Amino acid sequence: MERRHKIEIGAAIFIILALVLLILWLLRAPAQNTVIDNGSADITEETDLTDVTTNDVPQPADPDTVSRVFVERLGSFSNQGDFENLEVIKDISTQSLKNKLDAIIADALREKEGAYYGVSTYVISIKELTSSDTEASYNITTQRQEAIGSPGNATVKYQDIVVYLTNISEEWLVNDFTWK
Repeated sequence: MERRHKIEIGAAIFIILALVLLILWLLRAPAQNTVIDNGSADITEETDLTDVTTNDVPQPADPDTVSRVFVERLGSFSNQGDFENLEVIKDISTQSLKNKLDAIIADALREKEGAYYGVSTYVISIKELTSSDTEASYNITTQRQEAIGSPGNATVKYQDIVVYLTNISEEWLVNDFTWK
């Protein structure tokens, strides 16, 4: 009987210790919500797509890095973020592209709807198409999570974009882009 008591006490201590550790871990872990939509067989992470980074885009030295930064910022936005993502990428754009971005922003703000719409874009791969001292172009494959109505209601698709860059005064700037 004494051996059985020792086992029961040991098991009780183990369970209490496990619960205390679990509670401590939950209190310290950052909040992350994972949404699994079995209806469309997509697995997505809930993301606040309205929080577009507004910090200045650093000026990377190489054209493939400029392309990557440009595409992820261009393709990640929400209608509730006033399309700040396009303002941010102007820092790595030529004047002609800045004019194109201004037109896109003006159109988007005129057509802004009340229902939530957001997209998060992640670069999967970059393929160099052309490269010289003054110009470069890349085909970039992206994964895009599109949310309509709610950030948790996202679907995933894959899309390519071609980015054209120009080297102006030793600085690589995006001159144009084409979504495929």
